[in-house]
Amino acid sequence: MRNNSTIKPVTTLKIKITLIIFGVFLSLLLLEIGLRAGGFVLLFTQEYSNSKAMKESGTYRIMCLGESTTRGQYPVFLEEMLNRNNTGTRFSVIDKGFDGTTTTAILERINADIDRYHPSMVVTMMGINDQGGYIPHEAATPSKAVRLFRSLKVYKLARILWLHIISSANKQAVGKIQTHIPEIGSKGVHLDLISAEDSFKKAVQLDPRNVTAYFELGRYYYTEGKRLQAEGIFKKVIELYPENYYSYICSGLFYQSQGRFSQAEDSFKKAVQLDPKNFEAYLDLGQLYQFQGEFSHAEDSFREAITIDPKNVEALLELGRLYQDIGKLTQAEESFKTAIKLHPENVNACLELGWLYLIQGKLTQAEESFKTAIKLHPESSIVYTFLGWLYRDQGKLTQAEESFKTAIKLHPENVNAYLELGRLYQAQGKLTQAEESFKKAVQLDPGNVTAYFELGRYYHAEGKLSRAEDAFKKSMELDPDENLRTYEAISLLYEEMGKLEMARKYAKKANSWWLSHYSDVTVNSYRKLKEILDKRRIKFVCVQYPARSIAPLKKIFEGNEKGIIFVDNEKIFKDALKKGGSMAYFVDMFGINFGHCTKKGNRLLAENIANVILREAFHK
Repeated sequence: MRNNSTIKPVTTLKIKITLIIFGVFLSLLLLEIGLRAGGFVLLFTQEYSNSKAMKESGTYRIMCLGESTTRGQYPVFLEEMLNRNNTGTRFSVIDKGFDGTTTTAILERINADIDRYHPSMVVTMMGINDQGGYIPHEAATPSKAVRLFRSLKVYKLARILWLHIISSANKQAVGKIQTHIPEIGSKGVHLDLISAEDSFKKAVQLDPRNVTAYFELGRYYYTEGKRLQAEGIFKKVIELYPENYYSYICSGLFYQSQGRFSQAEDSFKKAVQLDPKNFEAYLDLGQLYQFQGEFSHAEDSFREAITIDPKNVEALLELGRLYQDIGKLTQAEESFKTAIKLHPENVNACLELGWLYLIQGKLTQAEESFKTAIKLHPESSIVYTFLGWLYRDQGKLTQAEESFKTAIKLHPENVNAYLELGRLYQAQGKLTQAEESFKKAVQLDPGNVTAYFELGRYYHAEGKLSRAEDAFKKSMELDPDENLRTYEAISLLYEEMGKLEMARKYAKKANSWWLSHYSDVTVNSYRKLKEILDKRRIKFVCVQYPARSIAPLKKIFEGNEKGIIFVDNEKIFKDALKKGGSMAYFVDMFGINFGHCTKKGNRLLAENIANVILREAFHK
């Protein structure tokens, strides 16, 4: 006979465990449903408010454009601030902010938005998502519970890999010189890429017509900073082979790497002249135009390359990237899909299409594209990094962590994966793991500016100010001229440390950087938007982000600023931050020196915008 007394406790324990597991599962399910419903509610609320504003006849209609710092944020208070001043005019505000959007996407929608809402004035606060160095957050919310959960999604996607190449002409050109070295006149002398100057010179002596030896010697001079010697070598190559178009392509890439765009263009055009049926020269010419913001010329060049070789996947991808950058997202999708149709095995095409879906918020399609890429190349560390970003963007943090870890397993020296893993851990409060990940990134690549920057931000967030200072200094030491993020971050750090003179010094450096470093895409979008609004006789209000200098924004329109109302939020927010601290005005600091505003911050922002509009447009 069984002794039931010994069985009951085990059975009871099993039941309890089962109930606990079921409870956790049910909680997660309800949380997921709640989050999805929250997104729907946010969108519904925004559109309901807009439709309500549309129904108000006899009002002065203002449309606000921007990303997550606009949607559901300051526009809610702007209408209130404008209407409480008794100007005799009734105002209604249309909120057309869109999470994660770019200026090109805003530009693509602008005519349809104007036709639908018929605004008399357009207010913009935009551009942060065009900057590869910054990673946008989702829209902030007054709810502490939702904010806590959203804080787990600290960083979204940064443009890297081939997209980063487009915005970094120097690295692009130097790297491509390697791929354009033809074996002309070679007697089989093998050259190691890291050979010393004497070895390259010896190779040239052994075979004076060995173009490979000349290219290696020229590139050696270039990497050593001996620009004049490098240029002399590349000219020698053209002298040896004046009818070979590869010589001009490499010469063009060299000039492009130095920022000598006119000479680069001449070289690429000479290559086209020598071999009109070779698509590579058109691709290089198109990339040069794109880098300079000459998008119509870039499109013509890429299309010519496709005409020469309709099945060329590189040309189709370049055209798709161009369309994506200028906001023609439908055409971009068509180009990427054509590339996939012609080359179903091409991993890059799948990743490009996935990225395009991702920036549009089409997460299901993005996941399908990334998983297709994994099937094509299951050993690719890069593909798993992309998938990790997607999962993090969806709030699937466990899957994101697994993807980043898989990326590291496949390629233990994947610095980006370690950085992303560190950010993920930091967002989850796993501070020890976060620090280890950032330190590992530094260990793998001691010359990586971003690795030191992220380590500095980690230390700053943890109150380890002296360590943060050391990390930021190392980041600036590695890249003293192009280190905007660190200038802004260390300026805030010094403010907190009470080193006000140093804080002002680096704030000035950051502002100086912005004066000359707005992306071509941002500049082009702002200028085109002004053209559209001028033609439609709609007033244009340009708002700078809180705590940032207005000077870089004004410089975009230098010589063509007539009719624009600029709103400067630098002093008003810096004064407020000194009194109340950043947490009183910002939910986060994703923009380094600003972030998504709290209710108090949004009211301050709306009040300042309203005061400027009333003063400048209504003389009140």
